[in-house]
Amino acid sequence: MDRKDRRRQDGGDRRPHHGYRKPAWKLAQELPAFLDASASVSASTFAARRLPELKKLYSINSATNNTTNTLRQGSLGPLKSSGCKTSSRHLRRRATSHKARKRHRYPREGDLPSKKKAKALPQKEDETDTAQENSDPPAGKDDTPATSRRGRRKHRETLTLPHEAWWKQPGPPNGECLSSDDVPSGAGASDQATTKLTKDSTPCYWMTTHIWHSKRFHMAKLWGWQIPIVHTNRGPKAALRLIREGKTLLQDVTWSRAAQPIILKTEISMKHKASQQQQALQSAIQRICPEFGFQFDTTTAAIINDAPNSHYNLTCDKDICVGKGMLHALDQFPRQAIGPIHWLVTRGAQPLMGGQPQKEFYYRCYFWTHPAIHSVVLKEFEALETSWTASSDMPKPVLHGGFQATTGSDSHKSNVGMACFKLRGINATATVQRVLEDSRQTSRSGGPETTKRRNDNPLLFSSETLHSNLPNGTVLSALAADLDHPSTSNCRDDKDHGLIQGDQLLLVSQRPANLSRNEPAVGWDLYCDAAIAKVLFVELIIKGQACPIGIAEEAYIKLECDPPIADIFPRDYPETREGSQFWQLTNADDSGDGTATTVVDSTILRLCLQQGEKGGRIDVPRIKARSHQPPSQKGQKPLKLSSGSLCKIRWYDLIKDAAANNTSDDGHDATEDTECAVVMMRGAFCKPLEDALSASGNFVTKQSDAGTKGRKRRRVKQPNEICHVIPLTSDEMERHMSHCRTLLQSLSLPAVIACQLQVVGPGTLRPGAQICPATEAEPQIVGFVTATSFSAARGCSHGIGVVGAALLLKVAIQAASSPQRAHSELAVVEVQGRRAIRLVVCLRSGTASMKATLALLL
Repeated sequence: MDRKDRRRQDGGDRRPHHGYRKPAWKLAQELPAFLDASASVSASTFAARRLPELKKLYSINSATNNTTNTLRQGSLGPLKSSGCKTSSRHLRRRATSHKARKRHRYPREGDLPSKKKAKALPQKEDETDTAQENSDPPAGKDDTPATSRRGRRKHRETLTLPHEAWWKQPGPPNGECLSSDDVPSGAGASDQATTKLTKDSTPCYWMTTHIWHSKRFHMAKLWGWQIPIVHTNRGPKAALRLIREGKTLLQDVTWSRAAQPIILKTEISMKHKASQQQQALQSAIQRICPEFGFQFDTTTAAIINDAPNSHYNLTCDKDICVGKGMLHALDQFPRQAIGPIHWLVTRGAQPLMGGQPQKEFYYRCYFWTHPAIHSVVLKEFEALETSWTASSDMPKPVLHGGFQATTGSDSHKSNVGMACFKLRGINATATVQRVLEDSRQTSRSGGPETTKRRNDNPLLFSSETLHSNLPNGTVLSALAADLDHPSTSNCRDDKDHGLIQGDQLLLVSQRPANLSRNEPAVGWDLYCDAAIAKVLFVELIIKGQACPIGIAEEAYIKLECDPPIADIFPRDYPETREGSQFWQLTNADDSGDGTATTVVDSTILRLCLQQGEKGGRIDVPRIKARSHQPPSQKGQKPLKLSSGSLCKIRWYDLIKDAAANNTSDDGHDATEDTECAVVMMRGAFCKPLEDALSASGNFVTKQSDAGTKGRKRRRVKQPNEICHVIPLTSDEMERHMSHCRTLLQSLSLPAVIACQLQVVGPGTLRPGAQICPATEAEPQIVGFVTATSFSAARGCSHGIGVVGAALLLKVAIQAASSPQRAHSELAVVEVQGRRAIRLVVCLRSGTASMKATLALLL
């Protein structure tokens, strides 16, 4: 027996080792008896022990109030309660502070109108006559009752007036943006409220739905506007899931599609044919926008209903035409691109917004651009007006900016402004129908008030998939009479308001070419009066069950379309000045013309879009804080987020080899101005390059499996898998090489072109990745990736990029030069049930590399 066992038998004392803790049952035994939970507690004993404490508390309160009676509510000191607690000043109740004290027992002199002061205030007999004489208000003094304390302290109208000056106050004649000095101090506005526009003394405009968005969205000040970026409670991927479930997405784009228009008005002469005047107007504006055009012919739409052999042949609005294009400097196409532009052309005596109808008929052209280029676009229109040569077919037009309205012969300006909403989804028409159904029933109910108005459009209520059947750009008018807003009732029986002023709405159908894979881009563009925009926006959400989105969600959804839609400014416009600054993250010069602010805004937008490409939530507050830091605090390092650092892209590097050997017919050397040297090929100009890629190889046409029986001998490949092409024969190869060389020599300008990329195999695509040929040991950079995402429908990472047109043709020539290169650099993919040839490229991002297929975006 060892020593430890012997001590245990003897029961000898032993000291506990280090860290020894007594068990819980031993600790419970050492507690006092009155803390035993199992025993009973005597109420009399407990009260007797608490009695001295209660007496002491009572004596303290009695000494404070100097009384021996019980505590009274009225004897408490300031901000003291009956429990001797000090309440915070901001927690005091002001239940009736929002009401004017009209029935106060002892009213103050300013609480009542001046006519009632003599009756309300006590007066002497000898002062009665004097009071009656002074009862009338003096000249120049308002005879209105005093406002409440809440109204005196919180001037909501004063605070919002500088931010809503784009439609509540008339703009300058030249159409420039209002600054803080241009906002008048009338209508109760104080100098302090006027100067508190923004910290950097630049104008900051609000949309009519700004307060609604600021409570639910991350907002950012971009280019002088407060723009909703993304919802605070969900990411861009949630918006894509909603639209796949059949929901309608709603976006307020007033900041870029409705506010601050540039208007050209020219009179229609009855002495000449309308076609000649229309052609003269189009030829003049095509000097700065080659895509500009309009046609006022009647459009007949055939709508197929659920019932067989039934359709409607109805006529749409024939006096309104819409369109969009690319704006360039005057007579500089295709160089010196400025940015995208949207237009709306009306014909007749009635203006679009505000003003009285005139006896003469006019062509009115309304142009909207991005706020970052608004001042530049206005200068180009002024130059166009200056160089306009009036002819017998078309007189010189009148140029002005902003909507202006006059009443009668007075020069009083009224509140005139327009808002624009985007409704996207397969059920966009059903959403509009649910909101306007009450208006349609009201207009059909009869009565003298409704028969004079423009009644409901039966075409709009003919089918729930109307937007999918109408041609792109079809214009319809509608009525929103059930909106509870004063401006709607004022214009219902008034024939002097604009085409869409008051309760009138304008709907423009948006229908892309490939409807089956681009359902997120199908819907309506809704134009309405700014006075009813907020009410209509809320009605579309509550009654129409639409889901609002921001600009980051819009970019994510457009990237998911097939093919992707690349029209986010300035990200997808590298040929413009703003597009170059967006990717270089530096100013072109330090001229002090606001380029520093533009670069900061572009940086915020780029960080938000890049972080939102993953589909999760976007940390907009952190992005804004990092973007506004001075360079000294950043240490001259690129901004880093969870998605990686921002890289700089210089688009001129893609065309510098071609620009060095290329001079235009007018003697302009492309190397002189690197910003304006980049030319972007769009639309029909990309068709020859697409045909050249399609003719680089052959493939077997997919046949139907309806007549085949038995099991297939080979494995069926998935739709996202690629197949090898059949090489060209020697004669076909020679003709193809000759055609590509001729096409390469015909490129008179060094240009770039947009493309779509789809990763083959594993790999994650990142913005800024280099696009290189697939087989070269020392590859040459052909282009760069601009936007990426993971597509659940495609099952792989995909994105969009920009490549040099000349470099792409050289790669296509090398790929078709031999059967070995065609086997590794060309592939056959299935697109919407059809097979097509794609170019295989290598994407390099740092040390990582992956293969992807490349196709052009027309």
